[in-house]
Amino acid sequence: MDHRGYIRDVSRPLVPKPTGVEPKIALLDGVRAVVFDIYGTLVISDAGEIGAGANERRVAAMGRVIDELGRTLDVASLVLSYDDHIERALLLGRKLGVDCPEVEIREVWRDILHQHSVGSISDERIEEIAIIYECASNPVWPMPEAGPVLEYLDSAGLKLGIISNAQFYTPIVLESLFEATLHEMGFADDWMVYSYRLRQGKPSSAVYEVMKIQAETVGILPDEILYVGNDMVKDVEPAAAVGFKTCLFAGDGRSLRLGNGGIEDAKRLADAIVTSLDQIPNLLAAKL
Repeated sequence: MDHRGYIRDVSRPLVPKPTGVEPKIALLDGVRAVVFDIYGTLVISDAGEIGAGANERRVAAMGRVIDELGRTLDVASLVLSYDDHIERALLLGRKLGVDCPEVEIREVWRDILHQHSVGSISDERIEEIAIIYECASNPVWPMPEAGPVLEYLDSAGLKLGIISNAQFYTPIVLESLFEATLHEMGFADDWMVYSYRLRQGKPSSAVYEVMKIQAETVGILPDEILYVGNDMVKDVEPAAAVGFKTCLFAGDGRSLRLGNGGIEDAKRLADAIVTSLDQIPNLLAAKL
């Protein structure tokens, strides 16, 4: 399978849903790097966020997997095994003292297919199955203005990074939809922090500490980093806790997560709030 070609073929345009939130535009001095969340920020996620989604869509996605395997398997049983395996893996991580544990989805698929007696299956085939399921259960599309904004920030000399709850296919999805490599989009190889690699995800502060340490190795201090994400609890609060400047992306009703404090807390805690990605340069106008 041509992973990127398949993702482009099955992806369909999505449009953000209004949030009714008013932007909070403030000039943020001293920003030298902008780091983005992916799902719900750089891309529209029809399921709201990675791993979520209506049960009907998940069942249909598992049906596609079964068709791809060419086997007679019970869809409901396979969905149950998938959910159960993930929950048990996360529970084990918590018992081992891991803050916000994360799974490696290729391991999940290998184990549940073995459990259902699918037989020997190659690493390449496991990745194909994972991508087929992900594309069907969590359709995504580039957020409006994402490409031009990344190009603008990169051309302005700002360091670009990613902190995301993600799996191996996440960077492949980005490159497929934006039709460019991450490097061509402006992201530095050592400035991409993915939860599946750490086996730990947001909102753990450890995820943000990785970026903080990496930035300091090139002389960028925490308060010189602007982090942009759609979730107050997973993005804004932990990013602020390690010293980053923060911007809540409130541009899509599917993915906006205000937390228990609601919009008033968001206005108070986030350094900025944008409802379209093309508002981000306005936050940095003093520098750019």
